[in-house]
Amino acid sequence: MKFIKFDLPIDGIKVCNIEQLCHHFTPEIIDLYKSGLLAKWLRAQELTHYLNEIEIIDASTSDQECSDLLCKIFSINKNFDLSKSIGFVDELNDDLRNIMKKVSAFDWLSSMFK
Repeated sequence: MKFIKFDLPIDGIKVCNIEQLCHHFTPEIIDLYKSGLLAKWLRAQELTHYLNEIEIIDASTSDQECSDLLCKIFSINKNFDLSKSIGFVDELNDDLRNIMKKVSAFDWLSSMFK
């Protein structure tokens, strides 16, 4: 059966070959793997070696383990510490909440002088 080739959206671009995938390898790959889109893309690209490797990953694998395994499968030297990414996002959210409080206080104060 012949599959229709399509580009894989990752890192803000659409990759069309394994070299581009490896070059633009980001934590987004986990969502692509879990949704099955990565497997479909590998199948369409006839990259059966990689497809066979990712199909071995257990569905109950944590995101961090999944990231580590995908990096190993695709020979990517950068392992993503997802806990750091999540912590960074939490810090940004805290900063945003603090800014919004200040803006609200400023709006209230400026409304007193209108």
